[in-house]
Amino acid sequence: MQDAIHEGDMVRTNVIIKTMIPFFFSHSVLSKYFTECIDFILKTEFTLPPHVAAEVRAASFVNVHGGIGKNKAADVHKENEVKLVKDSIKGLGANKTEKSIIAMSKAAPVINDVTTNFDKMLKLNEFKTKHKKRSSEEDIGTLVKKLKDLDLWNFHENRALTLFSGISQSPFNFDTDVFFLGI
Repeated sequence: MQDAIHEGDMVRTNVIIKTMIPFFFSHSVLSKYFTECIDFILKTEFTLPPHVAAEVRAASFVNVHGGIGKNKAADVHKENEVKLVKDSIKGLGANKTEKSIIAMSKAAPVINDVTTNFDKMLKLNEFKTKHKKRSSEEDIGTLVKKLKDLDLWNFHENRALTLFSGISQSPFNFDTDVFFLGI
């Protein structure tokens, strides 16, 4: 999925969305992701004229910095912008008036660009990752202790994890009658 997004591949994105529909449906019939997938497929493949459908597919990607393979999902980009504005508004502290919030909302992208360029000029590289990394020694020690206590590697009759009893073996095993009622 990430590769299709980075490349801006409109056809592969639809194929991936179609394969994700059963997964989201098996999670919950009322899943917002399920309804978004159905809505996107119906619009881009059935209800919209071909040229408008192509525009909708293309608009689901944003290439902010330019370059081949540097696209990102438009909704993720918008979420990042909203987070930036919210962080800027938090920086106002107790001086939050309607006028100052509006001014900060307009200025947030420019302030971010200035600070980012300033950091680049000083060669202050911010380490970015999708996950926070902590020291793993304590975690590994705790995990090893728990695994020893559970005696996982030996067979125990009637041992079952009750939390997972309601989950099917495959996301593709679901009641098709309920699926079509939900559409």
